[in-house]
Amino acid sequence: MSKYLPVIFSASALFLLGGCASEFNGYYLRNSFGFDTVCLVDNNSAPPSFFLFLKKALEDKGLTVKIVKKPSKDELVCPATIMYEARVAQKPFPYLKDARLFFLKKNEKTQIVAMKKPVNQVTLQDRMADSEPAVRDMVNRLLPRSTPW
Repeated sequence: MSKYLPVIFSASALFLLGGCASEFNGYYLRNSFGFDTVCLVDNNSAPPSFFLFLKKALEDKGLTVKIVKKPSKDELVCPATIMYEARVAQKPFPYLKDARLFFLKKNEKTQIVAMKKPVNQVTLQDRMADSEPAVRDMVNRLLPRSTPW
């Protein structure tokens, strides 16, 4: 009997832990924002890299991003729409100077998240390519929920 004890213990451990290995259906609770698709309004006057950083940050939140032209408040296609503005300073090198995100939902007030880079804090690391963390921070303030990593 004692020589079968490790086998019995291992089999029971596998049986008990087998329930913990059920199918994983994504990092986030499905539809935990109340929507799973967000429309991103294309803004040709903003830098393309800002658009790419913003789209990636929204996708990392588990949202499907649909790119649309600017709608009016009454004709919102998606349950949630994000519009953005971003300005780049060119001297002494290109860097993200300020940006705003506008979060629109039907029958709700528009939420605004802004970021402004103080002129006296410009460093050599502030190239436009290094502004992705600032864009992610804006998305995290607009849609507070942790990311998978």
